[in-house]
Amino acid sequence: MKKIVLVFLLSTSIFGIFSCNPCGEYLSYKEIIAVNSTLVSMDRTERIDTETDIDSLIVWVDLKVDFLASRTPISFINTAYALSCPDHGELGLKDKMVDIKFHSTVEYLGIPVGAPIDLDNSENWTKAELINYLNQSEEQFKLLLVEKQVGFFDLHVTFDYESGTSETFELANFQWE
Repeated sequence: MKKIVLVFLLSTSIFGIFSCNPCGEYLSYKEIIAVNSTLVSMDRTERIDTETDIDSLIVWVDLKVDFLASRTPISFINTAYALSCPDHGELGLKDKMVDIKFHSTVEYLGIPVGAPIDLDNSENWTKAELINYLNQSEEQFKLLLVEKQVGFFDLHVTFDYESGTSETFELANFQWE
């Protein structure tokens, strides 16, 4: 009887170590593929589409991502995953962001076309803190446009990555009255 119990315990522990991953392919990283944004008033009662006379605005930025597999797939099950699977993208961006720049194709408050615009974010983070936040697994942030400039305004963001590549996305395009 002891021999049967010992063989059972040994075989189940070996099977547990070498069993397949029940979660399927583990997509541990992500990359930004698009950026969506929404303009709203500071009190969040009015959404802005094409024109506004409101003095201060919030730009809600939502990053759309693709999930990427890690270089080495998980070959063994961690017992912590026995009843659940890890979240896709939990290791953040695969090609880490090293810089983020906001700019416009029109002059904004005396800042020349294409020059970096320093914008406040809702968390009062430094640029380095915002980059770190986005390099992790976060996909949303808010920008504050607190100084109005009458006329057409557009806002773009450029992400620079460790690999030397850059991506630019439009965040806002509206008439400020």
